[in-house]
Formats: sequence, structure tokens, C-alpha cells
Amino acid sequence: GIEIPNKEIATISLKDIIGSRKFMEARSPLTFAIGKDISGDVICADMQKLTHLLIAGTTGSGKSVCLNSIIMSMLYKASPEDVKIILIDPKSVEFAIYEGLPHLLMPKIIDDPKIAVQALGWLTEEMEQRNKIMATARVRNIDEYNTTQDVLDGKVRKMPFIVVIVDELAQLVQTSSRPCIVRFG
Repeated sequence: GIEIPNKEIATISLKDIIGSRKFMEARSPLTFAIGKDISGDVICADMQKLTHLLIAGTTGSGKSVCLNSIIMSMLYKASPEDVKIILIDPKSVEFAIYEGLPHLLMPKIIDDPKIAVQALGWLTEEMEQRNKIMATARVRNIDEYNTTQDVLDGKVRKMPFIVVIVDELAQLVQTSSRPCIVRFG
């Protein structure tokens, strides 16, 4: 098919997406707003299905708008008990407005590359520890774990999702004092 751009640019507000039936009825706390398709239908995505997401583009192409939409969507959709967020912003400009939110795993936005590398190292250890806990509970994912009888009875704490958002990953890798290996999968 051939896609022909509209003669007039349509502004799509985040309010329109998060207020839509599709967004509100989505069950996952990691649902985020993307926009609308050419038919005007709302498009949402689930971070549980997109475990690694890279947003790239030229200056002014909307990367920051997209990141902020993802963050705001999760803030609207999930409680701090369901989703914890780690924000890494080496330039200290993009995520400053989110400092102090209850969803943050660390109360401050990480802007120091050394601390960012330490946080990512901790997160790798946390992921391995969570995998052991879920294996012991004989469940495959966090949703299943949070519906086990021990969690429902309050014997063990609910396991929140942890979302890491890095602005300017390339800059973080370049300014890191030690070699930074990014593992996917």
C-alpha cells in the first residue's frame, strides 16, 4: 500500500489515549500510550510483551515525547506497589520533573554514570534473585507469583515490576569509567 500524509497535522493528546476505553480496560500495569493509527484508533502497548524497547531517531523526532508518554502512562495505570521505576538521565535534563515520585525505586534520578552502572549491576542481581524466588514458587512470571496463596495471605510481599528507562544510553556507555556491557534477554 501507499501511505499519503494528511494535509493537516492532527494533535493527539496523552489525555485522549489514557482516557480511552482501550487503555482503561487494559489489565497490565505496564500498559502505555503510543498514539493513534491512521484510522484514528487508539494504540497502546504492554511493556510485559516488549521487555526491551529502544527508541531512536533524529533530533526533534519525538523521542522525549515518547519517553514521557511511557512514564506518564505507567504513573496513571499502576500504583507504586505494582510498578517501580528507575530513571537514568546522564544529562540531568529529561527526567528532573519526576524526582520524588513514589513510583521511583531510587528517590533521585540517576545522573552519575558510575551510579548508573552500579544500579544496572544491582538490577541484574535482583533479576537473578527474583528468578530463584519464582522458581521456588513454581511460577513463570510476576503476575503468577503475585496470585500465589502466600502473597494473597500476606506471608510474603507482592513483587512489583521494575522498569528502567535510560535517556541517552550511548552517552552513558561512552562516559562510563569501566567497560559497560549491555545484556539483552
